[in-house]
Amino acid sequence: MNSAYLKWGFVGAVLVVMLPWWAVVHTRERVAREAIELYTPFAQPTMKLQFRKDIRWDPQGFLGRGRDVGFWDWSEKGVVLTPKGQNIFGDNGKEIAGDLIVGKRQVSAIKSVQPVGDKREVVFFYTWSEFTDASQLFSKPPKKDQEYEATATLTEKDGGWEVTSLTTPEYQRVMDILAAETKHP
Repeated sequence: MNSAYLKWGFVGAVLVVMLPWWAVVHTRERVAREAIELYTPFAQPTMKLQFRKDIRWDPQGFLGRGRDVGFWDWSEKGVVLTPKGQNIFGDNGKEIAGDLIVGKRQVSAIKSVQPVGDKREVVFFYTWSEFTDASQLFSKPPKKDQEYEATATLTEKDGGWEVTSLTTPEYQRVMDILAAETKHP
């Protein structure tokens, strides 16, 4: 009988210690997820695209991919926007430019939430839930069913938490490649 009380006493002690810890962790993860998913640059990432109309035509690069999507075509004078492209991009005679929404992302799992001073560093995984035609401009577009790792820094503001920095290495990599392709030699 004594050993049964001891066993249940031990289980009770573990629960008394673990339940508050679990509640704190769960609350931090839930709050972090909400803050990240409400942060528009994460939820609906955009890209600024700007290039000269007389850029060297490369059907294998972003120009060819943009033609395949129906944004533009090639002429003797350089890149010419199609009607679809005119709805998305601006053309000032020398350059084509636009701010495009790439798609939508959502947090799939929180890996960790660590207090760092008065901030929280969140390491998490996310997936893409949808894409716009703009994503087809990437040499290697992200995939819907694949998880990607990211890091966000949260800062407390007005009784809530908000994202003050976001690092998404996968997205930055495809953006860097696209930026290199749009440079005029």
